[in-house]
Amino acid sequence: MPSDARLEYLCIYNPDLDSTGDNIDNQIVFYYSHDESENTDLRLRRLGLAQGIVEFGRGFADGHPVSSIDTAHTRIVLVQFEEGWWVVACVRLAITGEGTYNPREVSPASMLQSQLSSAYRRWRMHHGTLASLLETKSREQVVDTLADWWRAWCGCWNVSFSGEGAPALYDAIRMVKGELEEETVQVIESIIDKNISLLDMVVYRYDQDSPENQGCVWKGKGVLSATSQLDVLRWVYDCDNSDDPEVAYLEPSGFVYHMAKAADGSGSGSQSGKHSGDSHGSWTSSMSMSSVGTATVESLNKVMGIMSLNPMSNPFKSSGDDNDRVQEPADDLTESRFMIGLTGSLEDDQDDGQQTQRPVTSKKIHLQFGQSPFQMYNVVIYRRRPYTFALVFDPDTTNLNDRAYYIGLHRHLASLVEPMFTSLSTSSTSADQTNDQQHERYTDKRFYYLVHDPNNGTIQSSLPPIPVLPQLHELEKTDPAVAERMIMSRFEMIHVHQNVASIAAECGTRENERFFRTSRNWWVYWSRLAEDGREAIFVRKWTKSGKPPTDKSLLDVLGKDAKIWLDRYRYYGKV
Repeated sequence: MPSDARLEYLCIYNPDLDSTGDNIDNQIVFYYSHDESENTDLRLRRLGLAQGIVEFGRGFADGHPVSSIDTAHTRIVLVQFEEGWWVVACVRLAITGEGTYNPREVSPASMLQSQLSSAYRRWRMHHGTLASLLETKSREQVVDTLADWWRAWCGCWNVSFSGEGAPALYDAIRMVKGELEEETVQVIESIIDKNISLLDMVVYRYDQDSPENQGCVWKGKGVLSATSQLDVLRWVYDCDNSDDPEVAYLEPSGFVYHMAKAADGSGSGSQSGKHSGDSHGSWTSSMSMSSVGTATVESLNKVMGIMSLNPMSNPFKSSGDDNDRVQEPADDLTESRFMIGLTGSLEDDQDDGQQTQRPVTSKKIHLQFGQSPFQMYNVVIYRRRPYTFALVFDPDTTNLNDRAYYIGLHRHLASLVEPMFTSLSTSSTSADQTNDQQHERYTDKRFYYLVHDPNNGTIQSSLPPIPVLPQLHELEKTDPAVAERMIMSRFEMIHVHQNVASIAAECGTRENERFFRTSRNWWVYWSRLAEDGREAIFVRKWTKSGKPPTDKSLLDVLGKDAKIWLDRYRYYGKV
């Protein structure tokens, strides 16, 4: 019978826990299997297979361990979380109606590995490193600490190509379009400098309607390591994208995947106990960047203040068109609140005794500053739509017990919203108006881009996420034509992301340019900017009649607007 791709088993182990080899089972600290009746012998054989892949592959990869292998029925990936700590995951391929196994329905090995790493880093942010845990706990206690969190994650993990798609291949911070003006940056830095116990701060914009305008606005002063910056930003996104952000931020375990908004706007908490074979389960942070159709119109109005959303709008309309940019919601002090910190309204009852009665919530997470070991720091989350501020404080600070301190902090942070929005809008507009005469002819940018800057550890993209299908059984009864269009739109976007991911993974370090046409008539172009290692990928649907010209350069086939865009990015280094 046909079946979706699913997680067959996942094992976290450390060979050093049984250095003698007398009891291999002691190496395993967590094990999940789709088949709950699986016996110990099969589990040990699978662990032996994983270790054999690692060792055997060294002879074929210049001494480096092989990290993935495909069989006729499965895709197996390995990731080293920390020194000596490994995870092996086996994904069963989807079975088609004809009874054949289809590997294209499963995310590529590199993406599965990225998702595993991201999940581990989320766990580490709330529990600490595995090595430090083993120093303070027994093996049995470590097993208990891992069990509930990772079992729930395995039940939520969707191994099919979904969510953010190709951008998830890059272990980099996703930045919004535009950049902050120097004056705005100076104001942000002055707020940090004047608060001695405030060590660093990152700012995120949640904009479910526009891929270009959702992401990191400011990634801090550089005190936090790049790894911790990325971990905090992904956590902020997942919490903001949950049905109840206040509960999500204060969840002690940090596990919020089961709280992600479902396609019909309802919670998906019931999915946390299901196997990953349920294709409509929740999404991990590396899979679940903003998605058209992941919330109801009412919830989007609440979050973004937009007037309406046409659920049948063209998912392939480029977000690069400035005329379609979502406008900033009206500035309203009542929209400001601490998700972690002082509870309640920040504007009401400030001058009477009621303020002293309101509780203060708190949370500590494990972060890394520079190259120092991971330590626990206080974190405060302040949200003023559509921006979320994550503030990292000294673990020993006493300011966070002072309710008046939060009111002053609120005033400072609230004052940043307007200049940040103005700064980003101005920089985007001025960049788009460069080369005016040429730009005016090509303002309808019907291509998508993904750019990666390894020097800054950032990516920027206008690729729409892969739409999450709602429960279709009722829609298929009432309007089968609409249901079919939604399914086809999803297939089309999966096709785009698969080919972008393919060209990004396959291009070698010696290549500077590659170009191909997909089976569904999309042109995909990849270029490495030789001067600094930046990468740019363009995607465009060929809609003209006849075959594309063969006498033009690779980039010219995409259109002059794409060439102008790349020349501008090459020169200015920003989108």
